[in-house]
Amino acid sequence: MVCVSSTPARGLQALLLLCCSLPVFTEGDAKKKKPKKGDDETKRQPMPHHSFATPMEYSSLLDDWVLSAGSLFVRERMLMHPGVHELAGFAFSKQRVLTDDFAATFQFRVAGGQEGSQPPNDQSFAFWYVQEDMAKVFDESVAIKGKTWGAGLRDQGMSFAGMKGRFSGFATIFSSANKKQQVSLVTNDGTKDLAFDSAIPSSNSKEFEFRNTINPAQLQIRVNKKSIKGFFKQSPSLSWQPCFELEVPAGVKAGGYVGFSAWSGTGGDGRVSDLVSITGLEMSNYDETSLGEEMQETSNQIQDAYKEMLTDDKRHFVDQKSQTQHITRLIDMIGDHLKTTKPAEEKIFSSLQVVSQRMGALGEDCGELVKEARVLLTAKGDSTEKHNHKNNVEAMKNDIIGLRRLLVKDSVNHRAKLDAVSKNVAEVKQKSLNSGSAESFTKINAQSERLEKTVSSRGSQMSWMLLCMIVAVLGIGFLMFNRMQYYEKKHFI
Repeated sequence: MVCVSSTPARGLQALLLLCCSLPVFTEGDAKKKKPKKGDDETKRQPMPHHSFATPMEYSSLLDDWVLSAGSLFVRERMLMHPGVHELAGFAFSKQRVLTDDFAATFQFRVAGGQEGSQPPNDQSFAFWYVQEDMAKVFDESVAIKGKTWGAGLRDQGMSFAGMKGRFSGFATIFSSANKKQQVSLVTNDGTKDLAFDSAIPSSNSKEFEFRNTINPAQLQIRVNKKSIKGFFKQSPSLSWQPCFELEVPAGVKAGGYVGFSAWSGTGGDGRVSDLVSITGLEMSNYDETSLGEEMQETSNQIQDAYKEMLTDDKRHFVDQKSQTQHITRLIDMIGDHLKTTKPAEEKIFSSLQVVSQRMGALGEDCGELVKEARVLLTAKGDSTEKHNHKNNVEAMKNDIIGLRRLLVKDSVNHRAKLDAVSKNVAEVKQKSLNSGSAESFTKINAQSERLEKTVSSRGSQMSWMLLCMIVAVLGIGFLMFNRMQYYEKKHFI
């Protein structure tokens, strides 16, 4: 199947969502507007580069995320680490979060061993929001060169749930020490070096059953300028339960990075590490005056124009003329984006045409296969539409068994013939090898010499015998001539 990139369409979608989320109202309307309790979902802007969901496509997700240690993207989840001792998980976003008013909701699974088994006390995993770009800070080569993965992490000062104990930001840490499953919120301003044994569980920790849940458990973290709130639930069908709430007088700074880390524990005492995986993450921006994340699919010019329109002095209009000018700028901005992405869109269209043709060919092949199966499974002489498929399948099964028997019977005869031929070939080969030996050639040479001598001696003997026979014939002829002369003289003279 042809992979079709959706980057231009994704950029246009993000741009349209941002433009639609940009309110257009007059100053008078702003004065009449009353505050609402809770989050106003109309302000929620998706942050696709900080989010992922199933089915996951690792080739595109690795453009936005850095994974290391035992973590990897698979089709149905992001595996943090398998159930193996002394193994870490690391997954951090490459992009900054450009807002200080956002929400993060993620689903996860912590799958333990057999019923009643306990994980190591130092096993943990965490969701992070820190000011450091951990994708660049983490050095995987140091961890690999260590005696163990844990030793390699300690060499980098990353022994706090697979992460640095000195950080600027906050973390939500899931721990399973002493048969207690707890969720802790930990904050740091970058001046303290936290240790896992002393900092976890934290003073605001709360117990929740998050191991071996039937469905993926969920945690929602809501961050605004002055507070951090957390809500937990074991299943999507259940209601959210308050998990933690912390006031941040100094405020949560924008420009941080989100990510996950995990540590499978050191094991011992028959303890078995859990398998930890993240099945989805949804990041949303609730600040109407910020983008939330960089719009990578659009040009810098379009981004700058949109950022300018988000400022407070550009968000309120005196009359309809200013509103019209504002909408015109939005239309021009979208037009510029469409011109920029036109070549990529044409390439996507061509790829879709190829895919459409292949799907059409696949449909035709499937239709042909269905017709062939229908003809094959139709009983002989049955021209009606209703067929006894069970009997037809049984008859086809019997035919296949009969063919198999014939093939087996013939294969036995063929095997016997092949064995005989193989035996004869082996004999001929052995004889040819024997006849080609040096000893055989010596014997043949000796026999040839004896034969030559015998033929030579026999030829001499035959020559002498022929000579003797000639002499004898001549002697007999001479004697007969003398005798005839004797008789002529005696009777005629």
